[in-house]
Amino acid sequence: MRTIAPWDMIKIRSAVKDLQDKYKEYTPPVSVEKIINGEKIVVKYHSRVEAGFPIVVKKGQEYGILICSIYGEKVARWHMACALGGIVLGLVDSGADSWKEDRMEEESRIYVEKKMDIFAGELLIPERWIESFLSNSCSLNDLERAQVLCGVPMDKLIQRLRLWSTAAHRRFRQSESLRINRERFADLPLSSQ
Repeated sequence: MRTIAPWDMIKIRSAVKDLQDKYKEYTPPVSVEKIINGEKIVVKYHSRVEAGFPIVVKKGQEYGILICSIYGEKVARWHMACALGGIVLGLVDSGADSWKEDRMEEESRIYVEKKMDIFAGELLIPERWIESFLSNSCSLNDLERAQVLCGVPMDKLIQRLRLWSTAAHRRFRQSESLRINRERFADLPLSSQ
């Protein structure tokens, strides 16, 4: 499975930041319901196991989300955030009243689901909060409290923390490399050309 392209990550983070700024939702628990209502998206619940994933429907300029309620509140919140990501990121087919996923190849569908998952993680578990949360040591009890606070499934919380720590580590390595290179080449005279 390929990783998310940098330009897709920028688009996801930009979309999440726009929503965070618009609705002043910077720390958990993020009210995905408030954001969805503010965006005038209708949410309906069902209990059909065979459709356990979120379904996004577009009719004209209006959007609706169908959420399976049998998996519990945390999964339903995650699915709402994923579906919101599908709408905000333009993953709903504008030419038809259905989800693009129906016409996608397997690899493309998995890539779209991964983008929606990352969107949900960025929205429900904000980066600013992660930085303060991880500034202390992190025990299993801390993770359980974070799960309750964020209102997300534990596997999604861990997935988000792993993604964040990888990105943070990469940024640190890049900045450290830049600092070392600046020090190494600081004594070289600047070219007059």
